[in-house]
Amino acid sequence: MKLFDIVGSKVTIHAEALALPPFKRLWESDSDDKEKATNYISYIIFKNKWDSPYVLSIPPDEIEQSLKNKFFGDPNYELPTDVKLAEEEYKSINDTNILKMLNNMRLKLDSISEYYKNSLNEELDEKKIKDLFAGFEKAANTYKALEQLGDMVKAGEIKTSRIKGGAKMNIFELPHK
Repeated sequence: MKLFDIVGSKVTIHAEALALPPFKRLWESDSDDKEKATNYISYIIFKNKWDSPYVLSIPPDEIEQSLKNKFFGDPNYELPTDVKLAEEEYKSINDTNILKMLNNMRLKLDSISEYYKNSLNEELDEKKIKDLFAGFEKAANTYKALEQLGDMVKAGEIKTSRIKGGAKMNIFELPHK
């Protein structure tokens, strides 16, 4: 299910997204031109989508004010309740283990960068940094394996041995030992 995409500097809103009750209310509450609803949804997506240019390039504590200024002309703009509910819905449906890991690894990378910045005049603990990066690689490999397993489950496939004639064993057949 595709809800939103970021193409260039604009958010593309797919029909499936407007089936979610908070987004549907937000969309339907706007006038015919939908500019206000589009700005609210764009704010939510640019602030929270993992591959948003704002998430990728601006420190996390500056994203909200930057986007509020861009879309509403005021960095201290108070969002309506409907917008807050839509944002919470978006965050909850994207709250996967792999996204949590990605966000935490990004935070750790930020702390490593800050460590390097603060220790420019000191001797660095290269072993600590090397160990962290090795941990990142292991985590990535673990999630690749989990993703493959999930794909197998989605496809209803179970790893089985071949049977006579090279055909795949049916999931209802038991292998002989």
